[in-house]
Amino acid sequence: MLSWYAPGCRDSGERVRLAGVVAELAHSHEVDCLFLEPGPDDENTASEWVALRSKLRLRPYCIPAISIARATILGRSVYSELLNRRNLAKPIREWLSAQSYDVILANQLYVMPLIPPGLHSQVILDTHNADSVRLMRLANEGHGSGFQRLAAYLQSVMTRRLESQLAKTLMGVWAVSDADAEHFNAMAFRRVSVVPNGTQVPKRVRQVGMVAGPEIRLLFVGSLGYNANLDALQWFRDKWGSAANDVSWRLTVIGSGDISRARHIVATEPRISLVGRVDSVDDYYLTADALVVPMRQGGGTRLKVIEALAAGLPIISTEMGMEGVGAQSDEHYLQVRSPEEFNAALKVIRDSPLAVERMTRQGLRLASQFMWPVIRKTMESSLRDWRGSDA
Repeated sequence: MLSWYAPGCRDSGERVRLAGVVAELAHSHEVDCLFLEPGPDDENTASEWVALRSKLRLRPYCIPAISIARATILGRSVYSELLNRRNLAKPIREWLSAQSYDVILANQLYVMPLIPPGLHSQVILDTHNADSVRLMRLANEGHGSGFQRLAAYLQSVMTRRLESQLAKTLMGVWAVSDADAEHFNAMAFRRVSVVPNGTQVPKRVRQVGMVAGPEIRLLFVGSLGYNANLDALQWFRDKWGSAANDVSWRLTVIGSGDISRARHIVATEPRISLVGRVDSVDDYYLTADALVVPMRQGGGTRLKVIEALAAGLPIISTEMGMEGVGAQSDEHYLQVRSPEEFNAALKVIRDSPLAVERMTRQGLRLASQFMWPVIRKTMESSLRDWRGSDA
């Protein structure tokens, strides 16, 4: 597994997926985890790689705006440019060429410039989003400045071109949802398999019942350095929260990354408590009354949604927030399309325990499809079938 970043705390979806994929594959395969950014699993990294990386200079995982601007001006996808630096790419390509891996799992498009073209037929691209689709959605539906939306549009076009080029050379791609798989099939990737984001079987499931106190305890989970999550948090503060005047609520915000922008967003709303990074979200899922997912941007599937369903936590979300998991409004979650509907959803959580219990039980059934032991079978099948067809 070649990745820019190492697995981290469970409130960062990308790192959680990486940890889950590696852990499940390690049940039946020898897996080297080759992380460019130091992380908690370095002791499991190939010793030669540690020595190699000590000679490299790489910032922690981030995508600076200046890098996006530079790539756009050059007419290239930022995914092909971020790590494509001679002092970084050359030694890594040489190192990989000297190894004898049966399969190279590339964690997202960023790392593809580090893999020699001659090894592309051994590469499975493990995606967290269909990036060109996510960027086009940001351009069409985003809420940034005109320049940001133009940059997103241009990057979408360039990233689609990059995906098209890779489609001809890679062994295959793992998509997180049926919708993303449709995109990759349309791009004519040789092989596509849906390997969704997953979660472990929870040790405990939340007890369904009446709201315990005078206030509804809401939970917001997400990487706080990700623009789509920051947009969702601000949307909650400005629209959802301001409309809920006849229902008492309090929101707890947890997430990794730089919390400075999130702190600025919540500063004027005393009902929102910013916690930031936590070692585990489990206790928060068990003690909250509902998870809120006011997403208007992004792509793929949201790990927090799968984890909340598996924990038996009711969910209040936009339709976009529940994409990719097959959830139905009022069956698995309470859909919100307007601030008034958020107020109505809070009343359901507060006043209708039987309806909430029915919804959470349906959510538990849906979540059973996203347990890592189930997903492992799909990964194993594609590894066996794809390698066999190339033999």
